[in-house]
Amino acid sequence: MYCRRHAVQYISGMEQEEIRSHTGKVCQVVGKGRGFTLCADIGEMKGCGPRMDRRLVLAQRRKDTMPPKVIACRVMIDEIRLFLPEGVETELFDMSLHTRPKILKERLQAAINASDGKYDPIFLGYALCSNAIVGLKAEHSRLVVPRTHDCIGIFLGSQQAYRKENNKEPGTYFLTQGWIGDGGSLFSDYERMAAKFGSEKAEYVVREMLHHYKRLVYIRTPKAINLEADRVYAKGMAERFSLRYEEMDGNTTLLERMIAGDWREDFVVTEPGQEISFEQFIVDGT
Repeated sequence: MYCRRHAVQYISGMEQEEIRSHTGKVCQVVGKGRGFTLCADIGEMKGCGPRMDRRLVLAQRRKDTMPPKVIACRVMIDEIRLFLPEGVETELFDMSLHTRPKILKERLQAAINASDGKYDPIFLGYALCSNAIVGLKAEHSRLVVPRTHDCIGIFLGSQQAYRKENNKEPGTYFLTQGWIGDGGSLFSDYERMAAKFGSEKAEYVVREMLHHYKRLVYIRTPKAINLEADRVYAKGMAERFSLRYEEMDGNTTLLERMIAGDWREDFVVTEPGQEISFEQFIVDGT
């Protein structure tokens, strides 16, 4: 059986003559000479429905005619911009939406719908994020997202690296430049609660929420500037809440590969019309 999704993926980088040659072979081998012939003028595959025709035409043209776009959480945009070519459009969402996964999914789908068919690929600066990206799809563009369960895996370079750190010390709270700057951490919650209810009540609540944590790790972003203020902040919060403080170097390879188009096993890539699924994020059985 000739898989249509694989056909679209296969011809995405071909020129028109190559597509004609390839579909001619498909006609002989699979269609036995009766179908899958390509019109030279408009790139229409006879024998396919109009929806498939459009996907094939877009697959052939998009690499030259559609610019990419980034839809991302604010906590990682500084790291993504290290590798973005000038002029690439970005659309950002606040970290606070992670506490409302259903609303986050709705916002992301609306952003994808508004960008669909105008940009390709659409890079999602997210991980699985409480399943907020499960079910997202674009009808005319590809979606590309790192295959990690949350953004710490992205900052460490892979889901496997994140799992290794968690196995080493399960009770670890991670901070990054973006987490501190966007105000999405528990320690930012402490500051907001202290301003409203007083430091004593705020500290009690946050200590309860950090009950199972023993270590605070600040991930240093490669090539980032002005890290010292963030390090002082992270150290101060570790001392206040009796956490062992450590630092480690981050790894931006995953983001660099995403922007460069190196989408091997560490990425989920959906073709037009295909939904992102939870199963696509299973790595080594987890």
